[in-house]
Amino acid sequence: MKADATSSIAIYLVLFIASLSPLTASAERLAPADFDGDGLSDFVLISASKNVLSWSAVTGSGASQQALGDFGRLGFHVTLGDWLGTGLPQPATVSTLGSKIIWRILSNSVSIQREFGATGDTVVAGADFSGDGAVDATIVSKGSSGLNWRVHAGLFTDSNLPTTDFTFGRIQDNYFFANPDATNDRVASITNKGKGAFLLRYFNPKTSRGTRLLVDQGLPSAQLKKSPLPLRDATGKDMLLFYSRRGSATTFSLFKSKKKILEVFRLKATGEVLVGNYTPDAGDEVAVQTEGGFLVYNPITKVKSLISAPAGVAVDEVNINTLGEPKDNTPAPPPSDQPPLAGLFGVCEKYSAIANGEMLIKSEISQHIPGQDPRATGYTLVCARLCPKNLSRSDFFFADGSYAGSVARYGTFHGNGKPRLYGAVGEAPQHFASDIAAKASTIGNGKLYMQISSARSGAGTDCKEFNPTGRNGGLY
Repeated sequence: MKADATSSIAIYLVLFIASLSPLTASAERLAPADFDGDGLSDFVLISASKNVLSWSAVTGSGASQQALGDFGRLGFHVTLGDWLGTGLPQPATVSTLGSKIIWRILSNSVSIQREFGATGDTVVAGADFSGDGAVDATIVSKGSSGLNWRVHAGLFTDSNLPTTDFTFGRIQDNYFFANPDATNDRVASITNKGKGAFLLRYFNPKTSRGTRLLVDQGLPSAQLKKSPLPLRDATGKDMLLFYSRRGSATTFSLFKSKKKILEVFRLKATGEVLVGNYTPDAGDEVAVQTEGGFLVYNPITKVKSLISAPAGVAVDEVNINTLGEPKDNTPAPPPSDQPPLAGLFGVCEKYSAIANGEMLIKSEISQHIPGQDPRATGYTLVCARLCPKNLSRSDFFFADGSYAGSVARYGTFHGNGKPRLYGAVGEAPQHFASDIAAKASTIGNGKLYMQISSARSGAGTDCKEFNPTGRNGGLY
């Protein structure tokens, strides 16, 4: 979201559409991120120690790093933007407290808190629908005739401002927002029409007008499974950047709203994808996180560069994965002292609880995965210091040793280079975490057991015990 709609500086870092319910269709968007005042986007990274999040910014040149402070904790969703309309960005978090949604920003080392929305809503942060230069807070809920949107343009500037309410879109679509004419952001949706064709819809909350465009030029189906990123051109208008990962590269398709793909290009990196004004060249750049930094490419000038940056979690997809569903007041389930049933030892010669820093197993939907993606239905495993280096598949079992499901490798977690595994990938069939959790509650101690050794049965098998709901372990 642009800090000033009339400014020539187009600076972006993170879109955050954080699901607090299965309603979410995930999307990514970048918000203003110029912390050193040089007019260029910075890379914002987060690390965690004792559940506290430490924020830092690295300049687009990679020349310097700035500590932004400690703000938030593990379990909070994170984003950033110019929430105060001052032209300066602020780190922000969103979490739940009971049935309430709590929004927080860090301004001049002071945490400011507001309440907006209720648990079960979808939260959208990063857009300026009103065009006043400040980021708007937005919540979405399911209605009888579509999705009900509520936009608060003054959550941190004037909490007494009335909200803007409207109905837009279908649940099965992918949602995002973009600024197609250099004025204010629009709510947008993509409907996959099959064979690579798609229907693009825009709605302007400021004018209550909508437009639609049917694009019959085929895109790869993998690129239509996630929402596109807005990429600003030299005139200040957003193009749409579709992308998909395969092997060791990420493939991009750049689209402008004239039914035409302007360019297709590939970058030899598969980390998190960001968009921002990282260089003085015309228009925005694409940045893909790699080991040791970011690969940056400007599709207008065709200039490519590699920027060094310290290890950390970029404020984007992985933050949402790692931080997961925020629960301010809900402690993790206590460990059970009831042992598993005897049948488990046919597939787990030994087992133990997951220690923090060994691995992360979670049941909630990862926010970067669209709700209709089969991976979104099951468990996610992200390895940390534990897991065989070349782990490609892992099976998990009920407490009686009966098979429950599998996850398979889908690339690596760029924060540590370790495997990241989902259901409905490779040899792992699709599974439904909610169904498995319901069944697990009727078997023995109600726990699940994930194999982490190369052996699949009998001697040598080593398993990690985890609760079927919520998250287990951690990456730090």
